[in-house]
Amino acid sequence: MNQKTLINIRKLCMENSIIWSQHVATRCLQRGIKTVDIENCILNGEIIEEYPDDYPYYSYLILGLTTKINFYMLYVEREIISYG
Repeated sequence: MNQKTLINIRKLCMENSIIWSQHVATRCLQRGIKTVDIENCILNGEIIEEYPDDYPYYSYLILGLTTKINFYMLYVEREIISYG
């Protein structure tokens, strides 16, 4: 996996530069997922899959840990879509 990509994603997270779509906000609310869980996943996780052909943007599957569960999330170049 591309370590430089993960470093760049983490930098965006630390700078609060990630844009959350309405879809993501709604899904997180429905599933009880907190933004801190997603941020922990980004900051402490690793890219386990890349999807260069995803439409409409290139995306990455990140595996990280929260205080409660293993947490998988999908990072998309222009938005974050997450699920636990």
